[in-house]
Amino acid sequence: MDRLLDLPGVVRQGWSLARLWPTLDGAVGMWLWVDLAGRRVGSLSVWHAEDDLRAFVRLPEHVRIMRRYRHRGTLGSTTSKIGSLDRAALWRDLGPG
Repeated sequence: MDRLLDLPGVVRQGWSLARLWPTLDGAVGMWLWVDLAGRRVGSLSVWHAEDDLRAFVRLPEHVRIMRRYRHRGTLGSTTSKIGSLDRAALWRDLGPG
């Protein structure tokens, strides 16, 4: 984030998406994180299939949030395929590190 003043809105919007999680097809798990010192906010999500992830990215709520905040910092994303769900390994390998 370029400005810490954006943090409350970013976090609030992230939690609003998190509330949708139980209703999303293919959603397996999600972690939201905040690194105040590094002025970073992010998430790690796990999906049954790539099509499920793509459906989430296209959700009107997600699109609205990304459009609102995409120019207020640097955005990055990574997609990985895993063979089994090991939460500790996922967080260690793909979390905020």
